[in-house]
Amino acid sequence: MSGDGGSGPGWPYGGPPPSLAPWAWPASLPGGWPYGGPQAGPADRAAPPPTPPEAPPEPTAPWRRRRALATVAAAVVLALGVTAAVAAGRPDRAAPSTSATPTPAGSAQADRQRLRDLGALLERRGEAVVAGDEAAFLADLDLTDPAFVARQRALFRSLLALPDARPGWALRSGAEVNRPTFQARYGVPISIVRAVFTYQLAGYDSARAASEQGLTFTDRGGRWWLASDGDIDNLLPPGGHTLPWDVGPIEVVTGKRSLIVGTPQDKPKLPALAAQVDAAVSAVAKLWPSGWPQKVVVFAPRDPKAIATYFRSELQDVNSAAAVAVPVPSLSGTVAGQRVIFNPTLVRPGDKDLPALLRHEIAHVATDSFTGGGAARWLVEGIAEYTAYRADFTDRLLPTSVFARAGKGRLVAYLPTSSDFYQDGDNYDVSWLICLYVKQRYGERKLVSLYRTATDTDDVTAGGDVAAAAIAKVLGVSETRFIRDVNAWAKRVVRPA
Repeated sequence: MSGDGGSGPGWPYGGPPPSLAPWAWPASLPGGWPYGGPQAGPADRAAPPPTPPEAPPEPTAPWRRRRALATVAAAVVLALGVTAAVAAGRPDRAAPSTSATPTPAGSAQADRQRLRDLGALLERRGEAVVAGDEAAFLADLDLTDPAFVARQRALFRSLLALPDARPGWALRSGAEVNRPTFQARYGVPISIVRAVFTYQLAGYDSARAASEQGLTFTDRGGRWWLASDGDIDNLLPPGGHTLPWDVGPIEVVTGKRSLIVGTPQDKPKLPALAAQVDAAVSAVAKLWPSGWPQKVVVFAPRDPKAIATYFRSELQDVNSAAAVAVPVPSLSGTVAGQRVIFNPTLVRPGDKDLPALLRHEIAHVATDSFTGGGAARWLVEGIAEYTAYRADFTDRLLPTSVFARAGKGRLVAYLPTSSDFYQDGDNYDVSWLICLYVKQRYGERKLVSLYRTATDTDDVTAGGDVAAAAIAKVLGVSETRFIRDVNAWAKRVVRPA
């Protein structure tokens, strides 16, 4: 969806975009048109681009796992132990002293007291937000950096916009980080700690979502002050300190089945986006009616950091993903909720191609609870594309390279492996066509059954074998016969319009 400067569809991969074209379903094929109503003719068809693929994840993709979430990078925060209760409003707590208790410098007692003082400061921050008290929220800031103070003021106001989120902060166990080089920057004694920010979006999250932050405190006059929240961002796990309100002011809009967190610049477009998300949720729920709450939170940031945090390996390119679906962790090690996050460099609220993209990502949300971390990527992405274009697959364009492969009877040489799936842009199209074939040949119930059977594995080395076994069990054919049948079907069916 990045666009190429013309009116044609955007190309989400590096290099020049391929030729794309619509295609026709031959009416003479046994089974005919597989959807209700008349077959769409070329003049009736819209021509949006294919849904841009998601980023190429490592075998344990951080935005795809629920049950194995604690094993992947995005779940580092799940192992957090906190040294103080997360402050989400505790009116029975007496306000602690704002001055550190004098103790011998460098002693274990001093270390414990320092952490108690910092924990109390973080509790006050959470309570100030819950109370709507901006003065109290700013009272613990080191005022020597006016830009930081301004960002904190904007953060406070953004947090108030979240519906009943009751945000809070707490220290991690083993919280302090040794970074002597920062001492000279501040010119006073400092303490840099890892902390946890938690919140819960009412009606969308089943538990308090957790995100790690690195906080720098300065000791001025025997009292600790918060001086920075970005000094060690590069040490944080994926998702750390990159929430929309961390990177700038936000606007929040709610729909019937959606909560949109956007930016003030996009405020006029957010109600329409909420309506699009509502429609996408309803469409996805027709195929996947259970196993998810049928409500979605969408982050539509302007700062690429909100999504780039999930793309850190050399095999992952944030510029290859228009959006991702991300499970967010809780402190207890469960999944608190799901987020669909836009890549602002490729897609913005109001883009004409959003409906299909939303259906694709929301399909991942809907199937996440029964999709194992080792599931074959061709089936995970293929079913998401199938769901996105389920109402009328002729809306989806195909690269000419796929037409060429299909015409030669060689659409599928082998089922794409998870390790190299995201290295070839055609794999999205091929995987979608495989799912479409299963639907046309065996029926949609069999397609859903195949997905549920084939993706229930957390073993990243066994996804292909599990999928092959599922094909035999659900469809009654070997993998070799299945590939041969897919190729024969595609040779007859996949033709340019």
